Amino acid sequence: MSTQPSDRLLRIVVVAAESGSFSAAAKQLGIGQPAVSPAVAAVEGWLGLKLFDRSHVGAGATAQGEGLIGRLTASFNAIDALMVASRDVADTRPVTLLVSTSLATYWLAP
Repeated sequence: MSTQPSDRLLRIVVVAAESGSFSAAAKQLGIGQPAVSPAVAAVEGWLGLKLFDRSHVGAGATAQGEGLIGRLTASFNAIDALMVASRDVADTRPVTLLVSTSLATYWLAP
């Protein structure tokens, strides 16, 4: 993967870490489990880092993975909070968001 991983792929990585398994992440995201493994592998390949230790009972974040996933989680939490705050004031004033195309496509589209 020569381009930066999309927000969707990064969200899959975060959910996989939070859930402790790729199968649980797939269920939570409403996608097939076979879609999670390549998404994680694509992010790992782009970074050149192993983010998860995989086993037959699940997947746990590596030390490097924990650091990255912690920062991603904080970033997604900030985006989620912004979206909630924006929705709360939507009745009183207009809100304009300037975001990347991938964020708009995967997370802001109706």
